[in-house]
Amino acid sequence: MTGVYHTLGFLMHQPPDIFSFLAENQMGKLLQIINSYQMPLKYLDTYRDSLKIHVGFSGILLEQLLNKEVIDACRKIIDIPLMLNGYRESKNIEIIGMGYSHPIFPMIPALDWDSQILQGREITREIFGQEPKGFWPAEAGFCLEMIPILRKNGYEYIILDRSFLKPKVKEGVRGRHNKDRYSSIGSMAYHGIEIGAVVISKSFDLPQKADSSGEPFVSHPHRGNPCGGQKKPLIVDWLFVDNLICQKINGVPEDPEFWEEYFSPYLERIYKPGIEIRSILLKELMHDWKVRHLIAAQMDNGAADSRPEGCSDDRCAVHDRRRVIEDVWQFSQQYHEVKSALIRRGDRSLCHEYLVDLLEKAQKWLLRSQTGCYFSEDGPRVAKIYENIKPGLILLKEVKRQVS
Repeated sequence: MTGVYHTLGFLMHQPPDIFSFLAENQMGKLLQIINSYQMPLKYLDTYRDSLKIHVGFSGILLEQLLNKEVIDACRKIIDIPLMLNGYRESKNIEIIGMGYSHPIFPMIPALDWDSQILQGREITREIFGQEPKGFWPAEAGFCLEMIPILRKNGYEYIILDRSFLKPKVKEGVRGRHNKDRYSSIGSMAYHGIEIGAVVISKSFDLPQKADSSGEPFVSHPHRGNPCGGQKKPLIVDWLFVDNLICQKINGVPEDPEFWEEYFSPYLERIYKPGIEIRSILLKELMHDWKVRHLIAAQMDNGAADSRPEGCSDDRCAVHDRRRVIEDVWQFSQQYHEVKSALIRRGDRSLCHEYLVDLLEKAQKWLLRSQTGCYFSEDGPRVAKIYENIKPGLILLKEVKRQVS
């Protein structure tokens, strides 16, 4: 068969302060989570001569992994700094960028997109020493208006699920590859600004435990020319590790262990002799494939124009959730109004520096309140939004009082 490119990615995110809570109340669960975070390094070591991987951490997760109390609580079992350094030092890892609090971008004000993207990128660069080139948006939360901001912050491509494409275009992508298993590389543009795009045709798809052949993965030869100037068919396996963790923690005891029962045999099958497959990093492909088909005009645009009422997502349908999202938007509006007032004042006194510091802390609460899982789930996590709004509003009130 024709050779195949294979890219493998692991994405990780946890909501604010969860590790501190687990360190005090559910230490076993905390160790399960962090142990899953170091599993990609173990497979990279096992397949050091053939495997390359992508790894993405949200900024809010990285801050928790740097927390001294969390590090000390885990130290006897898991060395967190050693784990992070392993990701930093490996030559076979490409770090993928994510939003600071992994927000669902179309559900938060566009004025906050730059801060979410920039702050997520800055902490990633600080910890891993890489300038991430690829960006993964949370929970299908992408719209074309993000392209100029992503490009301004140094991103060269984004990774998207095929659900972004309109039905007619999905069929076109599938037709070019003949199998849903193949992914494609293209580009998108907004007002003349272009960015590369990796469209994943199908999310992580493991062979069944009983299947030892690996046939579902690479048995079908590629028919026709790869689209977008691709030299070979591309298969992207993208795994959101925290979904796996949740399934494991909440599953029944007889559920098979993912890494040993599924993932290890999976890699053994696809990298066995005789299968023409090459593990590759997406940044290598984006550099090689200069000619890419334009798919920007073929995408559904899910951006809200000015308020969450404009969002067509079902997540906005529940009245209580719409109310808390509206409160986040109002929090953002107050933050930007106070920020503008402080800028207009324009002095550089010690008092001004103090107010700037307060404003930066308020912004941190604002970005935390926009954590994606707060918007996509009901119950206690939605209530967590207010735990971040309230202290931020107190800080804004103090800045506003002194600026007025």
